[in-house]
Amino acid sequence: MKRNGILALAFTTLAVSSSAFAQSNPRVTPQAVIVNPVQTALQVNVSVDRAGDNPIYNIGEKIGITVSVNQDAYVYVFSIHADGVIDLILPNKLSGGNEFLRGGETRRFPPQGASYELSIDGPAGQDKLLAVASKRQLNLNELTSFKSNQPFAQVTTQGQEGLARALAVVVTPVPAQDWTTDYAQLQVRGTVIAANPPVNYQPAPQPQNPPVSSGNTTGGISININITVASGGIVDSRYNLTLLPVMTFVRYDTRDDNTVSFTYSSNAPMTTVAGQYRQQLEGRGFRAKKQRVSDNSVSIEFQNRNQKLDFLIVRVGAAFRLTLESR
Repeated sequence: MKRNGILALAFTTLAVSSSAFAQSNPRVTPQAVIVNPVQTALQVNVSVDRAGDNPIYNIGEKIGITVSVNQDAYVYVFSIHADGVIDLILPNKLSGGNEFLRGGETRRFPPQGASYELSIDGPAGQDKLLAVASKRQLNLNELTSFKSNQPFAQVTTQGQEGLARALAVVVTPVPAQDWTTDYAQLQVRGTVIAANPPVNYQPAPQPQNPPVSSGNTTGGISININITVASGGIVDSRYNLTLLPVMTFVRYDTRDDNTVSFTYSSNAPMTTVAGQYRQQLEGRGFRAKKQRVSDNSVSIEFQNRNQKLDFLIVRVGAAFRLTLESR
């Protein structure tokens, strides 16, 4: 999992002088990992709860993440997914926004007795965890943002190389000896083990099976840390479908190589939602072949030259589930 020596690409012993405290010149490796070209006493370690250099997880399986430092430092942990979506794991609102770790401290996600769980979400492919430790607090305001009522921040850049280059700018003001990085990687397989969202966070005991009311959720808050979807945000990156203004995103149910399924609430009829997604798909070269409408569902078959898509909206209590499956 670790790449020994990746943090010190080049190092020459320097005499103790002001140049020893010069700003570092961060680099991006061919693996799209930010590195410090200066050897540092500060060390950070990030790992997952499964052995191996590149352990395999199936979609839906639970995962634990561990990060530690040997000296007092501010630590930032990013999860980089195969589709380019990036989450900020630390800091987060569940940990009080505290990214400061004491030397020798190990922090686990989720911690023992936590009211939330982390599990693997799609799509299948190569994922990475990147940890950045700095003796000075970093300013991530232009790189991340917390949405209302969401405990995990949304990273505004896309892709691991984009993240590495953005972080290289962030750490540039920090002296060379005062920051370092580490990374771990894991393979995500497309077999869906469970349909639970990646994070289930319940701040307080709630009645069983709370209903979903139009426009918002009640009871336990289901959080998908891979994408925080707001109006106009991408809900399906493969076909670049966006969340409609008439919809309130609740959670992803399935995300694998062939299927995207998510739950939403809305006051708009299913036919209105289906019609607007039909326009989006037709704008991307698909043609609607068959449409079926009932009191509790709307289905449309789409096709272009090389692919068929099944679009389905089903009423689920007071909410709705939208599924797009390629075949």
